[in-house]
Amino acid sequence: MKEYFSAGAVVLATAGREKGEIFIILNEDNEYAFLINGDTRTIENPKKKNKKHLHLLCKSEKVELDISNADNALVKKFLNNYNKSRVK
Repeated sequence: MKEYFSAGAVVLATAGREKGEIFIILNEDNEYAFLINGDTRTIENPKKKNKKHLHLLCKSEKVELDISNADNALVKKFLNNYNKSRVK
């Protein structure tokens, strides 16, 4: 199911309390993705979300963030910059 979701990809939540929020995938399994945004959902406490409730915005190959070495402040800064560039 949706094999293109991988660690480091930028996604948009399309359902639930987080609807409309942008996240980065920390890791994933068959049905779920674990999401972080550096603020409310940190690396230590990712959000487990069904992949069918996500919309891919940017594949992990195109993201200039190394998720394996990232910390919460870096993730938050990256998503803020990504969101500003997306609005233009």
